[in-house]
Amino acid sequence: MIIKTLQQHRRILVKSSLFLLLICGGIWAYHRYQHQNTATQPHYLTATVQKGTISYQINATGIVYPEKIVDVGAQVSGKIARLHVKIGDTVSAGQIVVEIDAKNQENMRKTATAQLQRQKAELASAKAHLQQAQKNEQRSRKLFQNQAGSKIEYEQNTTALTVAENNVRAAEAAIRQSELTIELADVQLSDTKIRAPISGTVIAIAVEEGQTVNAAQSSPLLITLAQTNTMIVKAEIAEADIGDIRAGLPAKIHLLGKKAQSYQAPLNHIDPAPISVSQHGAFARNEAVYYYADIKLPNPENKLRYGMTAKIAIEVERAEKTLLVPLTALHDDEDGTTSVNVLTAEQQPQKRIVKTGLEDGINAQIVSGLTEGENVIISTSGTGAAYEFKERGL
Repeated sequence: MIIKTLQQHRRILVKSSLFLLLICGGIWAYHRYQHQNTATQPHYLTATVQKGTISYQINATGIVYPEKIVDVGAQVSGKIARLHVKIGDTVSAGQIVVEIDAKNQENMRKTATAQLQRQKAELASAKAHLQQAQKNEQRSRKLFQNQAGSKIEYEQNTTALTVAENNVRAAEAAIRQSELTIELADVQLSDTKIRAPISGTVIAIAVEEGQTVNAAQSSPLLITLAQTNTMIVKAEIAEADIGDIRAGLPAKIHLLGKKAQSYQAPLNHIDPAPISVSQHGAFARNEAVYYYADIKLPNPENKLRYGMTAKIAIEVERAEKTLLVPLTALHDDEDGTTSVNVLTAEQQPQKRIVKTGLEDGINAQIVSGLTEGENVIISTSGTGAAYEFKERGL
């Protein structure tokens, strides 16, 4: 009886074990099938077609310059007697900025003045001699005409009159020359006090007190003034982009630095010749060709400084509320068309011919071929997560 009972328990245990094995095997087979099935299905990284703003921009770098820069030089030679300004000072037009020792000019004027006084005395003497010569000529002429005087005496007095007249004219000419010398000395004396030709800021000083300058050959540089209320950003436009650039296009200017301010202003002027011609007057054939485009920026707080580097984005064309897709979704076909792969509701890719418009390096404008809300495939690898749509910006 006991043996029979043990045999029954053994049969139940075997059947239970077989049943558990069948269940585990089924679960394992199911998961293996699901894994293989899933592995054979590709995952698509997609982007949703949506409306936004896109612009075609030309990027450039540039340097900040004052609107006006004036070099102030010396018109006379001499020793720098005094500098009235230092770098960074603000000056008004007409203000004395440098003084040159005026001893040479003062001596020149004194000499010319003394010479003038002597020449005036000589003129008075010449006029007295002229009056006497006129009387002698008149007297001898009457005597000669009345045959009471000799011809020789008459001719001598006539010659003496001519000499006296010439002496008066020479004395008058000498006086005029001395007067001009005095005027020149006054001008040079005035030129020893160098005045600011414009209102502005002193940005450079090229001399020191006690230094001698020589203006015989050219005007030596003393100081440089700049008007900084308005600054000019000179953007360097590449040859490939200059055809799209025109005055009036909006530009964004960004200065270097963490807290640097950004500015917006239109293009004011585009140089007609390359930079090499604008700066040196000759075209450099072996260099890359760039053109200057000027942008005026108000500078009331003097935050813009001469020589700053700027990044410039010039907006050539802009489209708003237009369909956009990432550039990575576009495909250039052999027949010259552009296509995208649209992910259908059945999770299948469908080729679609599209017409594109503006591109900004990240996104592309879709003119036709897609509708808002459709999903375009940008990659067949990944986890299937949705693509975060981006619009380009500086």
